[in-house]
Amino acid sequence: MIKTIYSSNRPLDCHIRKNRLETENIRCFIFDENMIYVHPFRAVAIGGAKLKVPVKDFERACDVLEKAEQYELITDEQISTAYNQAEEVLKLRHTLRTYPELMESPYGLKPEWIPAEEFLELINEEKWFREMSLKTFKFDWNQFWYELLDFDRDFLKYVRPKNNAYYLAKDEVDVFVKNKKESKPSRCRPCCPECGSCEIYKTFPPDNGWELPYFLLSIIFYAPFPVFFKKYRCLNCGFEFRKK
Repeated sequence: MIKTIYSSNRPLDCHIRKNRLETENIRCFIFDENMIYVHPFRAVAIGGAKLKVPVKDFERACDVLEKAEQYELITDEQISTAYNQAEEVLKLRHTLRTYPELMESPYGLKPEWIPAEEFLELINEEKWFREMSLKTFKFDWNQFWYELLDFDRDFLKYVRPKNNAYYLAKDEVDVFVKNKKESKPSRCRPCCPECGSCEIYKTFPPDNGWELPYFLLSIIFYAPFPVFFKKYRCLNCGFEFRKK
C-alpha cells in the first residue's frame, strides 16, 4: 500500500522531493501529474500532483522531508567524513600510480575511510588507468586511410588512443597533488626573526637609500647595474634582515 506524503499544484515540487527521497532508497510515485499538464486549471479540483510512498517508509520519508525543510540533512560530521573519504581516494590513486606494483599486493594499504568493496573497485579502476596509460599511437597507412574515409567513424579516436575518461582521471589526481604542494610552506622560505611571520618579500638596495649610486652606476655601464646583495622585509612588522 502507498500513502500520500506531499501534494502541490506544481508537479516540479513533487519531483524535487521525489529525487531527495530516492537518495535515501525510498521508492516514490507521482500521481495526477499528466492531468495537471493537460488541464492546469483543474489542478485545485483534483488536489494537485500527489507524491506517494509505501506505508512502511512513510515515517522515515516524513523525517527526511522535515529535515530538508530545516536544512538539517547534512551534518558537519557527514561533511567531514565525505571530505576525508574524497581526500583518501585521491591519495590512494596517487600512490598506486606512483608505485604500480602495489596493485598486485595492496595489503600494505589500509584505508581508514573507504570500505573494502570500494577499495577493491578503486584498484580495478587504477588497473584500467594503467593499461590505458600504456597505449601509444601507432601510425599505419592502411588504418589511416580507412579511418579518414569512413565517415561513420570518429577519426579523433584513431589519432588519440586514450579516451576522455583517462584524461579526466589523470587531471583529477594531478590537480590534487599540485594543490597539496602549493599549500605546504616552503622550508627554504625565511621568517622574520622579530615577530616570526613568514609574510616577507625581497627588497633590493635601491629601497634602502642606494637609489643615486645605482642610478649613476647604471649610466656608466649603459645598463641596469646588477644587485649584489639583497634583504628581506617583513610585511607584518616592517623589520629588515638578511637570510642566513
